[in-house]
Parts: sequence; structure tokens; C-alpha cells
Amino acid sequence: MVEIRTEIDLLDSWFRIADRDGDGRVGGNEAVEFFRRSGLNKEPLFQIWNAVSNNSPYLSKQQFYTAMRLVSAAQRSGGKLSEAEARSILIGLGPALPPPTMAGLDQLKSAVPQILQAQAPVSSSPTNASALRAFPAMTGDDVQRYQGLFAQLDSDHDGYVLGKDCFGAFMQWGLPKEVLRETWNLVASNQGQLNAHQFISCVYLMDAVKKGFKLPESVPGKNFPPLSADLGADTSVSDILAAHAGSDVFSRQIVVPPPPARARFVGKSPGELPSRVPNTETNMLTSLEYTDRQRLVKERADAAAMDREHAEAEAAVATAKHQQAFYQQHLQELTIFKAKTSAALLQAEERAARERNEAAAIKERYDSTYEQAEEQFAGSRSLLADIQGARARKLELQTRLDGLQKDLAELSNLTPNQLRSENVEIQTLTERIARLEARIERQDARGIALRSAIAKLEEYGRSFEGKVEEADQDLLDLDRQLTILKSNVCAFQHDIDFESRLLLVCCIIVRLNHMTHSHE
Repeated sequence: MVEIRTEIDLLDSWFRIADRDGDGRVGGNEAVEFFRRSGLNKEPLFQIWNAVSNNSPYLSKQQFYTAMRLVSAAQRSGGKLSEAEARSILIGLGPALPPPTMAGLDQLKSAVPQILQAQAPVSSSPTNASALRAFPAMTGDDVQRYQGLFAQLDSDHDGYVLGKDCFGAFMQWGLPKEVLRETWNLVASNQGQLNAHQFISCVYLMDAVKKGFKLPESVPGKNFPPLSADLGADTSVSDILAAHAGSDVFSRQIVVPPPPARARFVGKSPGELPSRVPNTETNMLTSLEYTDRQRLVKERADAAAMDREHAEAEAAVATAKHQQAFYQQHLQELTIFKAKTSAALLQAEERAARERNEAAAIKERYDSTYEQAEEQFAGSRSLLADIQGARARKLELQTRLDGLQKDLAELSNLTPNQLRSENVEIQTLTERIARLEARIERQDARGIALRSAIAKLEEYGRSFEGKVEEADQDLLDLDRQLTILKSNVCAFQHDIDFESRLLLVCCIIVRLNHMTHSHE
């Protein structure tokens, strides 16, 4: 027993305490009893168990370590654990977290020996090629995960991450600090920062150590870490990073893997099962009494039925085992798909957050620039108006100045004779203007008289029109009277002789003439 010096020592000791039966794993009841020390409610603890157990009734040591990090995150978040933060921790992209607070274990002073103590660095292979073959090939998913973690830590996007930024992330691997320090020295020596290739090499070596590999004495060549065949036989990490130069993980397309086909187990029919009941010889049956023979036949039939049921039960057990293995395999595939989908979702959320932040920053810069442009435009418009006004005043003054200079030039060139001639012309024009004004006055007086005469004529015309209307009315009256007289004359034609009628007509005509003259 040694004193606890590192976080991994503390977590390892807690695992031993939680594993009460010493079977190397923590069961459900053991986990419930141990997790109660965290002081969290049942909801976050149930969420943590579902996140790390992968539907298994037990937790391995590594799953226990991950559960402790999730417990620490929940404690730091006020007893709640968001799904995004949980996914980030599960895929190795979460922030550095201290060990959780567990009641009765905070002052633990002893622990089991450090893990990976036997994994001290040993000499590498004589050649780089053999050294590369001694390590597992890095897959495309590994490269994507390592690049994503580097992009997250490289907050200023200068292509480097500092040691202080890497420390919290590297501690999540659960390795002793001595192993982390030796890994750093192998890749970066005494440098205080890592580029993308060096960072990927560090993380790859830490994953290799967790899988049981030993650290080499030196990094075996520029083609380290080795890549899987699907990335290309002659491809190196440098080639992949060069291909992605100018674009980080947030600018590349996020690939969401398609879900695996739904697994449906189809059991095989056992077919006709052979009977294991021993056959009875015929001569034996004939030698028995009828009652004994019937009893033997009945017992043999019962034994055959029991044998058939037993065989069917065995076939059902075998089918159940095959079904369990079938679904276990597909459950593993589904778990891998879930992890990849979670990683893609996390990258999408991080990209969306980054895009929103960049959009907000660009909008802020745009608003600020637009306000400055408006101020400059307003100032320039006012200045332009002042310039235009000044130009107009300048033009006006220049015109007046030119006129005054022209007048002065003309005045300076005048002689006394020209001056007298100008005075004579002015006097002549003045007299003509006076005569014209007098003529205009006479014409105005004549016009007034003419307008007065026209007004009198118009008044006389109006009165004459009234007399004409009266005469027309008198003529109408006379026409009516004449009509009456004619009717009277016609009535008395037969009573009056010719002379009387002639005299009467003459009188009427004389009267009519007299009336006509009187009206005229």
C-alpha cells in the first residue's frame, strides 16, 4: 500500500472499495451504494449509469472512472448533468474535472499500487519500420477524434496548443502523471506547446498505453503514428493534415453514419429430434403378461414424451444462446453507431455555437462599422453642402467683381465730349419718355370716355329691348282681336249687305293702320 499521489490512484482505490465482492467489476447494487456518497439525486445517478454501462449490469474499471468524471460534472453543475456535457465527456472531448466529492472518502490516505506501473518504457525496435509495426494502426475515426480534440483546445486557431491547455484533457485518459510526462517528452521534448501532428502522436501513444502497449524510447520516424490501410498505404498523418490545411474540423462537412439495419433474429427449427429411449426387444414383449406388456408400453411412451420435451428444452436453450450472442453482437454495433452519432452531434453543436459566436461578432463589427460610416457620411454631406455654398458665393462675388471692373474700365475711358453726348442722349430720352407718358394719359382718358359711352349704349339697348318686347306683346294682342273681329264678321255676313260689310272693313283697316302708326 502506498500513499495516494495522483488522481488515478484515488479512483483506483475507490474502485476497490466499490467492488465489494472483488470480482473486478462493480455491479448495480454495489454502484448504488457507492454512488450515494456523492449526494446526488436518483435522476442524475440513473442517467450516469445508463450513459456508461451500455445496458450491461456491471461497470468495468474504465467505465467506473468515466462515471466518476460524470459525477464530478453533475456536482459542479448543481446536481444536474446536460446531455451535451455527458456526450463530450464520454467521447473524450470534455473539460478537465477534479475527482468528485464522495462522503467518507475525501481524506482517503491509502490505495493500491499505481496502475500501469509495469508499463515502463522499454527499448524500441531496431528499425523504424519494425517499431511502426509494433503499434496498432490508427483508423480514420481516431484521426477525426484527435483532430476534433485539437481544434477544441486550439482556441486561438494558431495551429498550436499549450501544455497548460493539454493537461486537463490528458488527465481524462486516467494515466499516471509520470506516463503523461514521458509521453510529452517523447513527442515535444522541452517545448511548451504542440502542433497538430505532435498532439495526435501524444494522444495516440496514450491510447496505445491504455491498450497495453509500451512507450518507445523515441518516436519512430515522421510516419508515426501508423495509419490503417483504408487511409492509404503511402499516406501519413502529415499528408492528412496538409490536405486539411486552411480548414479546421469545424469547417469540414460533418458525416453522420447511417444507422445499422434493424436486427431480427430468426431461429432455426431443430427438426425431427432422435429418441434416446432404448428399444424393447420383441421376444421380451411377447414373453410378458398382457398387463405387464401394456404397462411397459405405457411407460415407454411416457419416457419417449419426456425425452422429447427434454430435447426440445435443450434446443430452446441453444436457440436462446444463439439469440443472445446475435443481439449482443448487434448491440455492440449499435453502441458504436451511437458513439459515432454522439460525436457527430457534439461536433455539430460545437460548430453551430462557433458559427453563432462568429456571426454575432461579425454583426457587431458590421454595426460598429456602419455607425462609423453613417457618421462619416453625415459629416461629409455637411461639408459638401458647405463647399457647394462657398462655391456659389464665390461665383456670385466673382460675377459682381467682373461687372464692377467692366464698369470701372468703361468709366475710366470716357472723355468730356462723350460725357456731354451721353447727357444729351439721356435728356432726349427723358423728354421722349415724358411725351409718351402724356400721350398714354390722353389715351387713358379717351378710353375712359369710350367705356362710358359704351355703357350708356348698352343701357339704351337694354331699354330698347324692353320696348320691343312690349310692342311684340301688343301685336300679339291685336292679332287676337283681329281674329275675334274676323269671326264676328263671318257671323254677320248674311245679315249685312255688301256696302255695310265694305264700310266695316274699311273702318277696321283704318283703325288698324292708326294703331300701327301709333305704336311706331
